[in-house]
Amino acid sequence: MDFFFQPTYPDGSIPSTGVGLMTLTRPGGGGVTLTATYDPPSLTFEASYQTALDNQTGTWTASLGGHAYSDAYGNNGPGTTVSTTPQLTTIPLTVTVTTNSTIAVGQQLKFNATVLYPDGTPFQSGTVKAYLLYSGTPTVNNTVPVVFDTSLKLWLGPTQFDLQILEGSGP
Repeated sequence: MDFFFQPTYPDGSIPSTGVGLMTLTRPGGGGVTLTATYDPPSLTFEASYQTALDNQTGTWTASLGGHAYSDAYGNNGPGTTVSTTPQLTTIPLTVTVTTNSTIAVGQQLKFNATVLYPDGTPFQSGTVKAYLLYSGTPTVNNTVPVVFDTSLKLWLGPTQFDLQILEGSGP
């Protein structure tokens, strides 16, 4: 989460020094203090918070309290608390899997998966789990290890794993 604010002096000029202390409050209460510092390209003060997988989704509140910003000359503001309420939601990922549609007895089953964020950026780190489900005889329900190949930008299944299906025992 990125937060920006732009204080102005009474004459309309924009400060380029100072610091602002913001409070980011979780939906269930409890919070963290963020330090906003000057960002020259945008002429604003910026504070960031890196969300984590275990963060609570919902409405968060980011506040810059009254007089929580001050510049190098002792000026401060704002006169009253300013806040915004960003929404933290889960991200729907797009998963595309490529694999053999049929395999012969003794043949390796290989697959790869592309996992993308909504903006098309590849999901490259984190936990990805794959499950092998075979409804023939015998029934198979196994977890399959998956790793990210940084050169191919794909999540790859194993090159080989032990699948005990005997000839004539299933489709």
